[in-house]
Amino acid sequence: MVYKRAGAPLVCSFHGALDREKYELPRFERMASLVAMDVNSVYVADPLLALDDKLQLAWFEGGRGSRLTRDIAAVVEHLKASTSSRAALLTGSSGGGFASLQVAPHVPGSVAVVFNPQTTIGGYLAGGTGHGAKRDYLRAVWPDEHAAIGGKVEALEGPLGFESLTDPRTTVWHRYESPVSCSIVYCNNRNDFHVTDHYQPFADAITRGNNKAKMYVLEYPGGNGHMPPSPEQFELGLALGLRLATKEAP
Repeated sequence: MVYKRAGAPLVCSFHGALDREKYELPRFERMASLVAMDVNSVYVADPLLALDDKLQLAWFEGGRGSRLTRDIAAVVEHLKASTSSRAALLTGSSGGGFASLQVAPHVPGSVAVVFNPQTTIGGYLAGGTGHGAKRDYLRAVWPDEHAAIGGKVEALEGPLGFESLTDPRTTVWHRYESPVSCSIVYCNNRNDFHVTDHYQPFADAITRGNNKAKMYVLEYPGGNGHMPPSPEQFELGLALGLRLATKEAP
C-alpha cells in the first residue's frame, strides 16, 4: 500500500491478464500513475495465478465456495477506515475490471472505475475468437468441472452453460440485477469487441436492477481490438470516478 495522507481517497487497483513469461508474481498494476496522485492506493495481485505457472487470467474468482471477493472487500473496508478515507474506488481493466465490478457492491458507497472489462467469464473469447483463457482458468480453478467436460469448454453454450458448470458468480452482471449501493464509471474503447459482448449485456442488467442512474459511461476512440487504456485514458476515467466519489461521500 502507498499512503499519502489521512482522508485522501482510497484507490484499489486490480491487474488484468499477465504474460507469465514477462511478469513475475505478484503483479501490481497502475502504480506509476497512482503514486503521482493525491490518493492512498493499494494494489491487489490475484492469488489464483499461483495455481498454475501458465495461468494468465483468473478474474480474482475462486472455485466453489470461494469467499475471495468478500475477503478483498473486507480488506478495502479496513483500509478505508484506517486511512480515514471518505471515498473508495476500485479500478482495473479487462479481468481487473471484472474484479472491480465484483467487489464494489460489497463496499457500500464505493465507485468502480473499469476499462473494457469482461462482465462474464463464460462469454469471454480471447482476441474475440479463442477459448484458451477460459479453458486454462477452468483447469486450474475448477479441476473437477474441467475433467467432467474433458476440457471442451468451447462446447458450453456461452455464459449460461459456463455458469451451470461452475457458479453464477462467473457472470458479474447478476450482482447488478438488484439494487446496489455502489456506482460505476464504465470506460469503453468503442473499437473493442467487449462493447457488444460484455458492456451491452451488463447495461441491460443495470436497467433490470434499477441501477441505471448509478452508471456513467465514458467512451474513447482506442485502437481496434482489446487492449489496456493509455495512461491518459486511465487518468481521465479515474478523475471522473474521484469527482463522483467525493460528491457522493457522506
